[in-house]
Amino acid sequence: MAQRTATPPRIRGSTLIELLVALTLLGVGATALLGGMRASLRSAAAGAAMSRAASALESRFEALRVTCQPAGGFVSIGPVTEQWQVVAPVGAMLPSSVVMDSLAITMTAGIASRVVHSIVRCPQ
Repeated sequence: MAQRTATPPRIRGSTLIELLVALTLLGVGATALLGGMRASLRSAAAGAAMSRAASALESRFEALRVTCQPAGGFVSIGPVTEQWQVVAPVGAMLPSSVVMDSLAITMTAGIASRVVHSIVRCPQ
């Protein structure tokens, strides 16, 4: 009969290669997560700037609707630069004015510009 040799008991745990693979996967996942967060923050900042611009535009139209006089101006507050002009149409049958408002919004990715034209009815 052949004599059996005792085999050492199997030690449970992780090998060095398994740990390196796990750390690599964790690093790739963390990098992807940080990239997504960066894009999300940039998008939120752009949305906030666009909201400020829309609020400035609405305020300007309301103020010009009340006065309804030919005028113009320029203002820069934070990332929003606004230039407006009110032109009274010649020979207009209705009491109205044409309002031209140009907005330039400075964002981290560049400058977004919007030009808005509107006809504002003057109060009678």
